[in-house]
Amino acid sequence: MRGTDFKNRKAGRLWTQVCAAGVLAAAGLSLTLVSADAATPRIPRKPSPKFVAPDLKAVPKGTRVDVLADRLTYDGRTKIATATGTVRLTYGPYVLTASKVVYDMKRKLFSANGSIEFREPNGNILQADYAQLTETFKEGFANHVKALLTNDVTITARYAQRFENGVTVYEDAAYTACKACFDEGGTPLWQIVAKRTEHDSNEHTLYYHDAHLEIGGVPVAWTPYFSYPDPTVKRRTGFLLPNFKGGEAYGFGVITPYFYEVAPNKDITFSPMWNTRQGVLGDLEWRHRLASGIYKIRGYGIYETDPNKQAMGPWRGAIESKGDFKLNNTWSWGWDGTVTNDREFLSDYDINSASMLASSVHVTGLADRNYANAQLIHYRTLTLGEEQDVLPSALPYVTANYYFDDPVLGGDLSLNMSAYSLRRTDPDTGFALGTEQSHAVSQLKWQRRMTSSAGLVFTPFTELRSDLYISEDVPGATGQGSDAYVLPSAGFDLRWPFIADHGVAQGVMTPVFQIIAAPSEPNKTDFG
Repeated sequence: MRGTDFKNRKAGRLWTQVCAAGVLAAAGLSLTLVSADAATPRIPRKPSPKFVAPDLKAVPKGTRVDVLADRLTYDGRTKIATATGTVRLTYGPYVLTASKVVYDMKRKLFSANGSIEFREPNGNILQADYAQLTETFKEGFANHVKALLTNDVTITARYAQRFENGVTVYEDAAYTACKACFDEGGTPLWQIVAKRTEHDSNEHTLYYHDAHLEIGGVPVAWTPYFSYPDPTVKRRTGFLLPNFKGGEAYGFGVITPYFYEVAPNKDITFSPMWNTRQGVLGDLEWRHRLASGIYKIRGYGIYETDPNKQAMGPWRGAIESKGDFKLNNTWSWGWDGTVTNDREFLSDYDINSASMLASSVHVTGLADRNYANAQLIHYRTLTLGEEQDVLPSALPYVTANYYFDDPVLGGDLSLNMSAYSLRRTDPDTGFALGTEQSHAVSQLKWQRRMTSSAGLVFTPFTELRSDLYISEDVPGATGQGSDAYVLPSAGFDLRWPFIADHGVAQGVMTPVFQIIAAPSEPNKTDFG
């Protein structure tokens, strides 16, 4: 039955209070549970599932409460309402489900048990066997709690209790961000287990007491006490959660990152990796945001201590840098580059597995539908045995798209252009390697889309393409020097979509008829 449609108006008002108290109470409890992900108060380095802080804004006043339950009873003498079966409470974007929900109006207590699941608007899910909270959600407790967060973090606790002063205490709690790495028995590859964990929502900090790190279910490190910021803190100086890696070149590695906030727009992250075979790998990253953009510089370095395991050593390292700045509302410029002192360093230490590095400087313009980009690109091989001199540098590589504002013959006219110029250093002048080559392409295209009253779509189009080649030392080429050609084409596209409604689904079938007329293309092999 629906709580908003109860014939008993008193019961309807009662369940409105139940929903409001329950949803807010569960939201308050969930806030403390998601806090254990505060180990990453910085911009992620690579794409990953993004953590979304819980949206605890009050639901607008007057929002209708929807209550679904297999059975609902109300005792007017004790003023207790009970919903059993499959109970589902929906209050705005919040959804709470349980096997049994009880609200005591005299004690102002909200209770739920049996497969409790609370879903927040951001996707976080809280599960528990039993929960009891006050109507104002300032105090309460829950048994056998499990929180599934949108950043792949899982938190479990035998018991959780929230106090009026904003402190929540967890007993026998475990934290892991290892979503998919569980053994056959369900034990995560790693987790932090604490006898007692406190979350102070006023200080935005989590405190761990009697905590240890488990790898494969085996305790490997212990500390009587440590703390770190909760997810509401975006930036704060301190240690971040450790990370673990393993590789043939360095053995087993433990990364202990330390984040230092230099200023609101500057920070440094030092992430040394302590290895079992090759000592310590230094990893230092500097980030700086300016009024017009942002840049970062990251450096790696190691002195390999095991001569039997040294690949290129003893000193090995690399530097990465990336930046992007606005010149005005249309144009921006930036760079992205990496240099390393040997070809295998990045792959040996699992920093970058690519077989080639591309370093570039670019200028980009974007205005409405128009786009232009110019780059200078240098390629460097990371493959052993491959000659660096055979790899090109693009000086430059340009792409541009321009759409004319005014219609031409009732249709759209656009101009697309791309051009590149490759340069190589020929290691063997007696062998033709195509050391230099330039190629420019332009396409002038017009099309007009017309639709009849019966739904027939008719699109005539025409295109004029031109190619210019300038090449040198291309093996087997007969057209060395400069070559060019122009290729016009025209045609039309005719399609007629038919839509069928099948009740629960729709089907669309579109016959397409197209004709294109163009002269024979020249043999592109003639141009190298």
